[in-house]
Amino acid sequence: MRTSESLARPAGWKACATADILRYGGKAKVRLMDLGGISGRLMAMTWLVQTMTGTQLGAVEIAEPELRTRSRPSQSDPAHDWLCAWCLHRVAHEADRFSFEGESEFSFKNPQGLRFHIVTFSRTLGCRQNGVPTLEHTWFPGHAWSYCVCDRCRTHLGWYYAGASEFAGLIRDRIVRAATVRN
Repeated sequence: MRTSESLARPAGWKACATADILRYGGKAKVRLMDLGGISGRLMAMTWLVQTMTGTQLGAVEIAEPELRTRSRPSQSDPAHDWLCAWCLHRVAHEADRFSFEGESEFSFKNPQGLRFHIVTFSRTLGCRQNGVPTLEHTWFPGHAWSYCVCDRCRTHLGWYYAGASEFAGLIRDRIVRAATVRN
């Protein structure tokens, strides 16, 4: 996994105070979560799945970064789908993982010091772009970013990047593998 310290920061890097604000019917909502590690994520995911499906769960597994597979996953196999952790909408597929300079998982800090672990994909399935692309504070030199939100619930899932190549970086804590959600 590559960290922000291993990539050169672009000229003009400076601190700024931005928040990820999602709009629902004209009303702004800011979602802040501190889930405190695996046990916190497990409790949150269990609550989420039970709330969304009305099903009692015996166990929910939180997907950790996968080991690289020898063969490329089939696009038709839903077990290889990535879902929005909030509403379980299909947002990406494992076969669409994108390698930037030999890596597909990264860890970066934003100007406010928040760390994001992201997984890169060549395309997304259930997401939409939000905002005007900008090079300010980009984690990928020469690539302008804009927000990537879930089509269904509008949760901020990551960023779209446009430059020499186009790809999406989805925040690892905001997506789950379909195979790990059992009911």
